[in-house]
Amino acid sequence: MMTYLWPQSLLGRAMAVLAIGLIASHLAALALYSGNRDEALASLGGRQTAERIIGLAAAMEDASQQEREGLTRKMSRHGQFFFWSLEPAVKQERGRGFSNVVASELRRLAAPNAEVRVRQARFEDMAALGEQRPPGRPGWGMGPGYGMGPGHGMGPGAGAGAGPSRFFLISLRLGDGSWLNAIAAAEPPDALWRGRFLLGFAATTLVTLLLVAWAVRRAVLPLGLFAKAAERLGTDISAPPLAENGPAEVRRAALAFNRMQERLKRFVDDRTRMLAAISHDLRTPLTRMRLRAEFVDDDEMRAKMLADLDEMEAMIGATLSFARDEAKSEPRLPLDLTELLTNLAAEAAETGQRVTFAGLPSARISAAPSALKRALSNLIDNAVKYGQAASITLAEGDGHYLVVIEDDGPGIPESEQEQVFAPFYRVEGSRSKETGGVGLGLSVARGILRGHGGDITLANRQQGGLRVTASLPKQA
Repeated sequence: MMTYLWPQSLLGRAMAVLAIGLIASHLAALALYSGNRDEALASLGGRQTAERIIGLAAAMEDASQQEREGLTRKMSRHGQFFFWSLEPAVKQERGRGFSNVVASELRRLAAPNAEVRVRQARFEDMAALGEQRPPGRPGWGMGPGYGMGPGHGMGPGAGAGAGPSRFFLISLRLGDGSWLNAIAAAEPPDALWRGRFLLGFAATTLVTLLLVAWAVRRAVLPLGLFAKAAERLGTDISAPPLAENGPAEVRRAALAFNRMQERLKRFVDDRTRMLAAISHDLRTPLTRMRLRAEFVDDDEMRAKMLADLDEMEAMIGATLSFARDEAKSEPRLPLDLTELLTNLAAEAAETGQRVTFAGLPSARISAAPSALKRALSNLIDNAVKYGQAASITLAEGDGHYLVVIEDDGPGIPESEQEQVFAPFYRVEGSRSKETGGVGLGLSVARGILRGHGGDITLANRQQGGLRVTASLPKQA
C-alpha cells in the first residue's frame, strides 16, 4: 500500500520527505514553545497574586479590625477573594504546580519571619469556608461573581470554559498572629490552537513548501534534461550537444555527456568509413578473379565460380549502399505515415504485386523521409518475395503507430526470428538466387526504425504466413 502512496518521482519524494520533516519540526517547536509559554504565564500569574497579597498585608499591619475587613472587601475582585481571620484557612500546606509558584513568590517578597501556606482548594473547602463566615458578613463576598458556586467553575462537574479551572487557598500570617487569607483563581491560559494561529501555521508551512518545491524542481531539472538527451542520442547520434551551464556538478555531467556523444559519433563514423573502404577495395581483386574465371576450360566450374563472384559483388554493393546510408545524415521532417504507406502500396500494385493497405486516415510523425521509405519498402518487398502478397494495416498504439505487414508465406521458425535481423543472415529456404537477397534488408529496416525511436518484431500467423509489426513514435 505504501508503494502506491509514496511518490515515484524524485521531485515528489524530495517534497514528501521535506514536508514530513518540516511539519515534524514545527510540531516539536510548538510543543516546546507551548510548555515554556504555560510555565511563563504561570510564573507571571503567581507573581502578580503574590504582589497583591503582600501589598494588602502591608496595609493591614497597622489597621484596626474594622479597617482590615474593609480593606479585604475592597481588594476582593478580579478572581481573588480576601478575608481576615484569627485562624488560617490553610491548615496544612500541599504545594504543587501553581501553588509552589505563589508560595515561592510570597516567601521572596514577605518579611523573613512571615509564615506562608498555600494549597489547591476543593469545592468542599469552599463550602466549609462559607459555613464558617462570621456574623454580620454574609457570604464574605463569596456570592455570584466570585465563581464560588455551580456554574461558576467551582461546582461539581464544572466544565472547561465555564470559569477558572483551579482555585487556591492562601494564608499569610500577619505580625500580630492573625491571618490574611485569599482565594485566588488560576485562570487557564488562552488556547494555543486557535483558528488564527492554525491559519498562520498553515500559511507559513504552505509558503515554505512552495519555496522548497521551486528549489527542488530547479535542482532536479537537469536530470530530466539528461534523460531527454540520452533518449535523443539513441535515435540521432548527431543530435546537438547539451548546454554546459548551471551548477558545477551539472556542468561537469553535461561536459562528460557531450564527450561521450562525440566519441560515439566518431566511432560510428570510423566504422562506416572502414566498411565502405573495405567494400570498395574488394572490387579490384573480384574483377581480377572474374577475368581469370573466364579462362577456365571446365564450363560447369566456370559457371559456379562466376555465380559465386556475382553473389560476392551483390553483397559488396549492398554493403556499400548500407555504408553510404549510415554516413548520410538526413534531416527529420513532418510527414503523414498514411500517405507514405498508401503510395508504397500503389507503386507495388502498379508492378503487378499483390499489396493492399488499410488503416488510419492520417498519422503525423517526424521522420527522415528517404530512410523511412527504404525501411518500409524492404519489409513490403520481403513479404511479396517470400509470401507472394502483402497486406498492410496502420493502427494506433500507446504512444506509437503500428504498421502491420502480413503475408501468406511459410513464415520463419521462432528460433530464427531474432537471428534474421543480423547482417547477411538468411533463412535456409531463402538462399536461392531467385528469392534470396544478401541478408541486409531486415537489418537495415530495423536500424532505421530504431533510429526513429521505433522497432520491428516478427510473429508467425496461426493461419500461415508471417506478421511483421513496425512501430514508430507519434509526433510530439
